[in-house]
Amino acid sequence: MYEPRVKICGITNTDDAVYSLEQGADIIGIIRSDLSPRKGSENLINEISSLGATVAGVYTEMENVRAIKSKEAYVQLHFPHGEKEINYVKEELGRKVISVVFANEEISPLNAGLEKVKLGADMVLLEYGRSAWDSVIEKVSDMKNLPIGVAGRVTASNLRKLLKYSPYFVDVSSSLEVIPGRKNHKKIHEFMEVIRSEGATVQQS
Repeated sequence: MYEPRVKICGITNTDDAVYSLEQGADIIGIIRSDLSPRKGSENLINEISSLGATVAGVYTEMENVRAIKSKEAYVQLHFPHGEKEINYVKEELGRKVISVVFANEEISPLNAGLEKVKLGADMVLLEYGRSAWDSVIEKVSDMKNLPIGVAGRVTASNLRKLLKYSPYFVDVSSSLEVIPGRKNHKKIHEFMEVIRSEGATVQQS
């Protein structure tokens, strides 16, 4: 039976992280950008990692990647990058890589994602930004058995449509918030309930 992995991103505090994990989140995303209202600290990464959680540090500049001292399992490269940057994370830092493809700018986001996989990315996130992914998701014809996920205004109400495309993982952040950086636990619960009830009904061949 098919059930996608879930990455809950923009976590800024332990309570939200622990609740997300209790509800079944697979990866906790912590943003390491001074420009984001959802910035989390190195200490938070280390604290959540010490609980046995899988943490992804989200970086918007290579300079900050080179300065990593925290203990995240994944480094998410949330900026234009290529083989050199991927290799640095894997070989120099010994971490796994989540490559972000800004899907709104790509004619074929799936092909762009596959290219990142060929370059060594462990997972690829198709980021649809502020536009509605459900108006352009048809460009991604088949994600089954590929380490490719989707982000961009995913909510409990539109998640069922997304699951028809069998993404390897779903990345969710702002739609689960009370305010930037603070999660609504009820929304997290509702989202994970859809994953459990709907995801398990989709057969993955």
